[in-house]
Amino acid sequence: MKEKHLNILEFFKIKQKIQDCDVFYATLFNLADVKFSDEISTACISFDKEGNSLDMKINPVFWDKLNEDAKAFVVLHELYHVVFDHGKRFKNLDLDFKLGNIASDIVINHHIDEKVGLKRDLFYRDWETDRKSTRL
Repeated sequence: MKEKHLNILEFFKIKQKIQDCDVFYATLFNLADVKFSDEISTACISFDKEGNSLDMKINPVFWDKLNEDAKAFVVLHELYHVVFDHGKRFKNLDLDFKLGNIASDIVINHHIDEKVGLKRDLFYRDWETDRKSTRL
């Protein structure tokens, strides 16, 4: 599949939802290069060898199943990986990447749910089931 970018209208709708929660993350979202790719099952932030964020990739089939609130949650989730510096932290982990990613996902999801106020269980209940089946 040829990579395509998030269309501008959808970008602004999601940015507004994120801005309603936190202006900082909406600003950070402006810097993200969001591309659709079937190389991944859900969404991810790609890091280079130094742990700097390069771009955000989202599986288009996964994305199309989500409503706007869930899309904002996914984008916020990926941006939290950048803010929490997981690229550099994972680079130095002696544990395997998958285990570190699962642990960080739990922390991020809890933080978004409790501190930001987006409740992931309200928008797409099958998302977590789909995600777990592709990870473990």
